[in-house]
Amino acid sequence: MRRPFRREWALPPHRHLEDQLKFLRGRDPELYLLIDSIQEEELAHLNNAEERFVGDPFWSRPLRRAMSRVTDGVIWLSTWADSSRMARELAAARD
Repeated sequence: MRRPFRREWALPPHRHLEDQLKFLRGRDPELYLLIDSIQEEELAHLNNAEERFVGDPFWSRPLRRAMSRVTDGVIWLSTWADSSRMARELAAARD
């Protein structure tokens, strides 16, 4: 059974996939299903890691925050800011 997506668990790649799914909903069903399956696989990896996680050392939160920011930056650079444009378009559609 697929676990519900919770943003607080997500490292940037997972947030990025969730944003892509929001963008594609109703626009490209085939691509939506493909990205949904990728997200499901990534969440399975995350669930596996959570099951093996022991303790929370004092240094883990700052390290996770730093990793999250760096990963966000790399995703942004690798897509030539497409993710920013997609987020703006989604925000405009909500208004």
